Amino acid sequence: IAQNQNPLTKLPGNEQIDEFLNSIFNQNKNAHIVYFDFDDFKPFNDYYGFRQGDRAILMFSEILKKNLLVGNFIAHIGGDDFFVGFIEETYENVYKIIDQIQEEFKMSASSLYSKQDIENSYIISKDRFGVERKFNLLSVSCAIVEISKECTLKSFNDNLGKIKKASKKTSHPLGSCIVL
Repeated sequence: IAQNQNPLTKLPGNEQIDEFLNSIFNQNKNAHIVYFDFDDFKPFNDYYGFRQGDRAILMFSEILKKNLLVGNFIAHIGGDDFFVGFIEETYENVYKIIDQIQEEFKMSASSLYSKQDIENSYIISKDRFGVERKFNLLSVSCAIVEISKECTLKSFNDNLGKIKKASKKTSHPLGSCIVL
């Protein structure tokens, strides 16, 4: 287990995520999977440096640990991507918790910026194409995938990418129910 932990956050990594997902599907459990991805992390990391980027990642992992119960599965996929699994929890409760986590991170992450950048509510950095432009301050997008007992691992994998992409367009948790 220790070999597969993320070295920065000490959270479980991809191997444990696969084991968690396989156990859900093998045991036909109702679950909610939450995929988190920071918004505008690359420009932040480029502008403020990897140490501040690491601080943002550690800050988020601590917010997850503080806000989630011991029975929830928390993992760090890598970089600015995180994974949380809820078993036998209502969608409404999951949504409420995740919305709170998003808000707390956005507020906490502002402490990583200069006073001027906070006043501006943006930073100017280069995008992936080397063009300077404005970027919002850090926040986190999330996709909540509700898995019913009838759902298959294939349908989950086929739909996860779609909901992750769609979640980038909203500031609140985006939910989807995958049945088959």
